[in-house]
Amino acid sequence: MVVYMKEYCWLFSTIPDGVLTTVYFDGQGFGEVDPSFSREFNLGASWRVFDSQGRYLDLGYNGSLFLPRLIDGWSQMPSVFGFSGASILSFFYFGGDLFGFAYQEPLLSFSDIPFYHSRSQQLPYTALFCIRLTGSNVAQPYLSVFGQFESYLRALQSPFITAL
Repeated sequence: MVVYMKEYCWLFSTIPDGVLTTVYFDGQGFGEVDPSFSREFNLGASWRVFDSQGRYLDLGYNGSLFLPRLIDGWSQMPSVFGFSGASILSFFYFGGDLFGFAYQEPLLSFSDIPFYHSRSQQLPYTALFCIRLTGSNVAQPYLSVFGQFESYLRALQSPFITAL
């Protein structure tokens, strides 16, 4: 049953104290919370999540600093907020254990899962470089790199590179 309450909708016109992004998986009875988010804010055991249409859901929070989880009510998220399947969810935190349901998008790749999540498949020590290689078509089956990018690659034991 979806419950509506417009009482908190005005908060969407304010600046939130923080943003929490997590992932919803069908059949997983809990949501994982970024430990750094849980350390930054003094969070209570019961959270109210609401959206701009007035729908809301109360979630239980375990309060752990090491494995923070959203427990009670988590499995009802899709039916209350109208989504299905594995999804990336973002919430605005307004203080006082009030969270605005900011957006939902389907989980298309496991590389999109936040790094703190137990199902994250991101490589440790990832660095992003943006360099122009060439404007021409390259016929050689190798890639020459130099400078800081070369030093970074050489420091890795077995680097994997994807050139697009």
